[in-house]
Amino acid sequence: MVRFKNRYLLVRLNWKDRAAEGLNELGLVKALRDSLEVQFGDVGLGSSFQSLQVKWYSPFSRLGVVRCDREACKQVCSSIAQLKDINFRKVVVEPLHVCGTMQACQRHTQRLNTVDLKSLLPHQRQAAALLDERLRTMEL
Repeated sequence: MVRFKNRYLLVRLNWKDRAAEGLNELGLVKALRDSLEVQFGDVGLGSSFQSLQVKWYSPFSRLGVVRCDREACKQVCSSIAQLKDINFRKVVVEPLHVCGTMQACQRHTQRLNTVDLKSLLPHQRQAAALLDERLRTMEL
């Protein structure tokens, strides 16, 4: 029996004008599938359609975790980088890290949040600390 090997991509969404209201995991995966279809056609979309999933997205930290098949990881990563708008809002999506497990992706997210937390103003730190605590207790 063969098990499916996945990769987890940590991405950051940098909004140009303002964040898309109501954007959740389903809206993000729809935009990723549309980008895959534009970049690689039906074959590229079909090869990664089954395993492509947005596991987690936080609008506060603008970070998200995308799961994809190991063989289609480079295609998904390049289509993420080519994504220009989501829900008619301009966005630059940067892939930050590729991990083999969700736990490794969570550790890298915590490191990024710690760096971002140090650059916040004092009144913003309390809300960010609450988010960091929620991230640490996130169910995998």
